[in-house]
Amino acid sequence: MRKQSLCWVIMFLLMPTTAMAYLDPVTGSIVLQGIIGAVSAVLIFGRTIKTKIKSFFGGDNTKQKPEE
Repeated sequence: MRKQSLCWVIMFLLMPTTAMAYLDPVTGSIVLQGIIGAVSAVLIFGRTIKTKIKSFFGGDNTKQKPEE
């Protein structure tokens, strides 16, 4: 356990402090599009599950009642 901890400390100390990375404007728009898509998918999935749970427990009022 001590060897593993020592190894992690040495690796952390040897890591560079700055990253030489480049993100172009297209990368930002792709990330934004992914976030918007994920949020909308969660919302639609949640609405579908909510509707199915309501209909299972008899809370679905969209069914037409037969006329007397």
